[in-house]
Amino acid sequence: MIQSRKRSGERQTARPRFLLFLGGCMGKETDPFYGTDAWKRARGRALERDHYFCVKCRKAGRKITLENGLRVPVPAEMVHHIKPIHERPDLRLTLSNLISLCNSCHAEEHPEKRAAAGAAVRKKERAPEFAGVRIIKMR
Repeated sequence: MIQSRKRSGERQTARPRFLLFLGGCMGKETDPFYGTDAWKRARGRALERDHYFCVKCRKAGRKITLENGLRVPVPAEMVHHIKPIHERPDLRLTLSNLISLCNSCHAEEHPEKRAAAGAAVRKKERAPEFAGVRIIKMR
């Protein structure tokens, strides 16, 4: 496990360098729950459990090709609630109810959101975020 120090002196797990672009919670500005420390911790645990890769893409065997020709699993960009919060609010922080997904797979889970945003699903074979980034070995 890779460790790094926060300013406050407490330890946290660091992500592999090539996954740093994933950032924190994306979107969800309308629901204050997604800004809480409890959600950020649960989200981080789910991403770490899934090795920061999209679970659905890994099961389907989908990978992306980097500029250097290396094929790697599709990185996760979202953490999805398997059972929606409005149906099971008691499971909102339960790790077994969370799954790491890429944006495309998350859009498949929420077609109503994709239609509302008018966003096109990006191709899983391209990853411009990886251009020129050194890949490090994951355990």
